[in-house]
Amino acid sequence: MSAIQQQFATRLKALRAERRWSLDRAATETGVSKAMLGQIERGESSPTLTTLWRLAKGYGVGFSTLIEPVEKGLNNDDAAIGSVSRVTPEESALAVKTILPFAAELHSELLDVEMEPGGLRESDAHRSGVIECILVQSGELSVFSDDQWHRLRTGDAHRFRADQSHAYRNESPDKPARFLNVLVYP
Repeated sequence: MSAIQQQFATRLKALRAERRWSLDRAATETGVSKAMLGQIERGESSPTLTTLWRLAKGYGVGFSTLIEPVEKGLNNDDAAIGSVSRVTPEESALAVKTILPFAAELHSELLDVEMEPGGLRESDAHRSGVIECILVQSGELSVFSDDQWHRLRTGDAHRFRADQSHAYRNESPDKPARFLNVLVYP
């Protein structure tokens, strides 16, 4: 079992135990099959990015809650930039690093995202009321929101409702795009 598989397994078992949910209930709440949940909890499978978002939505936690290796508080210096390595979920054009983990009292988290050259990532709607704020650090990125593509260059920002389907596309065929993603939860 890889370190990332162990991390996901430990985190999901803990979330399910905190809620006293059966695998059946977890499957119902997250939309992830009971078989897949069992495989992830046993460390036999790593979730895709889509599965991670479904799990976060179903458990009512921030995305970073699932990818953080340890609990971090608001005033923990370990939450500084660079303290956590990038996580690249299976079948993903993205690598994600937590800068500031989900803080329930602030209803937010900050992620550093790198997208491979020419990469496309389509995202299901997040839970109702979620807002995303994107700030492009390097490269060119297009964000699909509100039924249209918004082209962003280094230094550009875009805010949108993430409780609808949305997508990210790296416009460069040979350079990664890097952006900060602030998720604000209701």
